[in-house]
Amino acid sequence: TWTFADATFKNASGTVITALGNDFHSVIPSGTDNLYICTAIASSTESTDSVVAADWTSPQVISANGTSGTNSAVVFAYRRSSSALTTEKPDTARTYTFADGTFNNTDLGNSFTSNLPSGTASLYACTAVAASTGTTDEVAVADWSSPQVIAVQGADGADGADGSDGASGITTQNSYPYMGWSSGDNATTWVPSGTLDSTVAFRNGGTVVGDVTIRGTLDTSTGNVSLAEVGGEDTTDDITVTYSGQNSDSASATVALRNSANTATLAEATVIAVALNLGNLGK
Repeated sequence: TWTFADATFKNASGTVITALGNDFHSVIPSGTDNLYICTAIASSTESTDSVVAADWTSPQVISANGTSGTNSAVVFAYRRSSSALTTEKPDTARTYTFADGTFNNTDLGNSFTSNLPSGTASLYACTAVAASTGTTDEVAVADWSSPQVIAVQGADGADGADGSDGASGITTQNSYPYMGWSSGDNATTWVPSGTLDSTVAFRNGGTVVGDVTIRGTLDTSTGNVSLAEVGGEDTTDDITVTYSGQNSDSASATVALRNSANTATLAEATVIAVALNLGNLGK
């Protein structure tokens, strides 16, 4: 059993062991005989993994007594699969170059590749040992280990807790959005005869963040109306008033609540004033 925390093999009682059976060891043995190596992949979601006999690659000599030094490297083959792989392995021999750590072809056969493939299916890997006194080595089909899963797409996590309620929005109160004067005797008299006021208030929840009073005034001699700001209080943000059609029979005022930086309009309201001369209805 392989323990990931301390990178050692242990027996059932938890004692560290180096003998792996059939005269193989997890540490380099002393001596002058040729040195062979097998590799395997330990992979588990737990803290340990049981490395079985079928996981090991075929042996490769990496050091021979009285001969030139041997180049060696552990090489990997990768494949993604949505179904479990058990015995599948690369089925095409490829040449490995030690100097740059590459195969002469990344396609290792049987849907295995020497590069990590993209995708979300489970990722499997096989290992082999490339060993040669030359600059390259042919990695044969028989050299590869059985596949081991090394990465699995995780399941979606549980939904997070609901966020807190957002801030209250801006509401608008317009006490007199439409002001009207009318005359039925060809502008001799008007109803109403005086000025009209509309208070526009902007609220954030229960708090007034800005208000203004717009007064409409009728010029009885011309039948024209005009609007003007005559009162109000800006408590948090800025209020702007834009007028249109002043001193005509139809005028309007657009009241806008702007943020404190005056970079955005938070809310708007419109006050309209109209003077309607109906002619001489008495004739």
